[in-house]
Amino acid sequence: MQDTTHAPEHFIMLDVGDLMARYSERDSIKTLYSVRIMSKLGYTLMAIGERDLSLPPEWWKNMEKETGIEFLCANIIDEKTNSPVFKPYVIKKFEGLKVGVLALLSEKMQLSPYGMDENKKSWENLKIQNPVETAKKYVPILRKKAHLVVVLAHLGYDDERKLGSEVSGIDILIGGHDGRTITEPEIIKVLAKDGSVIDSVFFVKPGIQAKEMGKIVVNLDENGKILAKEGTLTALGDAYSSDPEVDSILKIMNDEIRQLQDKQAHKELEKRFASDVFSGSLSCKECHSEIYDHWTTTAHFTATDKLSGSELKDAMCLKCHTTGYGYNGGFVSLSETENLKGVGCESCHLPRKSHIERIKANQQNIRQGSIIPATCTMCHNNKCPKAEKTDFNYIIYRNKIMHPVQYFTPPQQPPGQPGFAPPAQIQPGGPQIMRSNRGQGG
Repeated sequence: MQDTTHAPEHFIMLDVGDLMARYSERDSIKTLYSVRIMSKLGYTLMAIGERDLSLPPEWWKNMEKETGIEFLCANIIDEKTNSPVFKPYVIKKFEGLKVGVLALLSEKMQLSPYGMDENKKSWENLKIQNPVETAKKYVPILRKKAHLVVVLAHLGYDDERKLGSEVSGIDILIGGHDGRTITEPEIIKVLAKDGSVIDSVFFVKPGIQAKEMGKIVVNLDENGKILAKEGTLTALGDAYSSDPEVDSILKIMNDEIRQLQDKQAHKELEKRFASDVFSGSLSCKECHSEIYDHWTTTAHFTATDKLSGSELKDAMCLKCHTTGYGYNGGFVSLSETENLKGVGCESCHLPRKSHIERIKANQQNIRQGSIIPATCTMCHNNKCPKAEKTDFNYIIYRNKIMHPVQYFTPPQQPPGQPGFAPPAQIQPGGPQIMRSNRGQGG
């Protein structure tokens, strides 16, 4: 990609849209940083795709101010003003050469049926007009203003070819939306009513997810007349080294996404902590004595002993240095609930009263409360003003308290449900991590 930022000055980098992926808060973060990376790479234009409509128009206009990338769509119309919400087109000038770029969205798309409810009101008074009719309106305007007319068509293959065959005056048509890739440029003929060819369109579709980069080279004479057009696709992959500046942006993005995921997971864990009653680690010892004994050798066992004075009454301290503080059946004080000292079994595996009752009633045991990174970052998050700041690494820190695999007994499973993979063999000289075949469970 570095080659593009050192390209000849007669050069435009553009995108056909759908930068947004799955209409979630996580993907809005990814979109934010993707736009910033595109700016670093030299992109100057992007068409709005239907997935991008999960974010409101004002968001895109703010990003245009921040990055300089212009976001285009000619046929998203504000019904109140009957005018386009985005810029319908732009004219790029290169020393006397002018290139007009128009963007269109399929009218088959609905305006923001996806994603975050708070953004949907932004689209209430908007509509998508017919892209062919919109092109017939704007292409003649561009034809008069520019030497070269480019249309970014977020329509899908069949509708893009239809557009190309019905609208005269388009030099280059770049398609998007459906993920289809055209490995070789296609020439679409524009026919008159009598069947004669009156124009032709150079049609390309470079695919999705930056798996390939499309490149179009247009040669013009000194009067701006097109002499030749050539299109190529270059597969992007391991052959191209990553850019350090882009890598640093991606690290910031991933850190922000991780914080969001932890926040969401913490909310779910809070619900599950509140859904049962804490019983204390001694209740677990009846069936898991070896694991209990190993727990007493870890820093979790002595967590409450690290508190003194006012800390033993500080809710922030007690929540992370005891078992179940603030929840039903959880730690209250050393005098009342000494059995809930330390970061006990239920701090990691969730409250277990119902689990114990099922076993005593000779009912089938169903495992719950698998450990995930968010389980640990409920407390290991550098929010405590008294604790030493650490760069928490889930694998490293989990290994410090992980029970040896020889103590692991696969739980019973309901009929027809997958069991757990057998524990790995113990390797000398290092801690072991137990992994189930059900995701991240430990």
